[in-house]
Amino acid sequence: MGLYGRCCVRVLVAGGGACEKRQREREFERGNHHHQHRRGRNSICRILSSSAAPVVVVVVRQTTRKMTEEEENIYFAMVKNGGLSVDLAVRYCGDEEANQIAKALIRLATKVQTLNLHNNNIGFFGALALAKALETTNLRLRTLFLDFNNIGREGAAAVAMALEINHSLQRLYLCKNNIGREGAAAIAKALETNQTLHTLTVRNNNIGSEGAAAISRAVETNQRLQHLYLDQNNIGSEGAAAIAKALETNGTLHGLYLDSNNIGSEGAAAIAKALETNQSLQTLDLCSNNIGREGTAPIAKALETNESLQRLHLYGNGFEPPVAIAKALERNCGLQSP
Repeated sequence: MGLYGRCCVRVLVAGGGACEKRQREREFERGNHHHQHRRGRNSICRILSSSAAPVVVVVVRQTTRKMTEEEENIYFAMVKNGGLSVDLAVRYCGDEEANQIAKALIRLATKVQTLNLHNNNIGFFGALALAKALETTNLRLRTLFLDFNNIGREGAAAVAMALEINHSLQRLYLCKNNIGREGAAAIAKALETNQTLHTLTVRNNNIGSEGAAAISRAVETNQRLQHLYLDQNNIGSEGAAAIAKALETNGTLHGLYLDSNNIGSEGAAAIAKALETNQSLQTLDLCSNNIGREGTAPIAKALETNESLQRLHLYGNGFEPPVAIAKALERNCGLQSP
């Protein structure tokens, strides 16, 4: 009957104002791949936290083909016998293949610590299967590459739900998955409780300022995350301001990557103000952000007192480093040459 005998997805996105108390609900009714009876949870209800989002109803119905036994064995064996690291990047895996990979992770005492599924054809249903595997208590997986797929906001929400109870994953790569602001909000909710993830990459997902704000709120209290990649997400000055607010209280983030986000001089000024008090950030990437000379002046001022920053990337902003930056570098002993 395919990956799941029948699957119905209903996503309700709550709006602002009078709709703030409405819940976003996702229900999955699943059948077994090899049997007619259902197994596991018959339904998953998830409240996604995202303020002031429009009301959206998405209905997805899909019945995928059943894989041959030979196809199943191939991917099952790849994980079973893959050792500590399994590289399945650019294998054109789809949801069916992702399901077999997930089954191998769940059913076998695998030693796999790194799973690379970069640039395949994995969508929502594949992400759902992998998310179920992430909920397994004895999972040893430390690093998961899901970048350059198309799991969407629903797939991101499924992964986020798993992150709330997963105690093994340390690095998660979700670049270019079209998760949008709703998917970012779901990930942010998971960061409020997750205590193992230290590297999160969500670059090029069009999360916008609202998605950046949601993640920033989680970063304010999260004491585990060390590296956060938000490049190419069009977060603008508002998103940068939200991130700056998080930097004022967060004491564990070491690397922040914000290149190509059009934060402008206002966003740069907000980040700079946070640098005056933040003493944990070591790497800051503000390349290609149209910050101009007006944005570099407050950064230069912050560098005079900041003692933690070691790497600062400003290229692609349409100007040569001004004298103010050069003078600040003379006083700052922490910054290193690239």
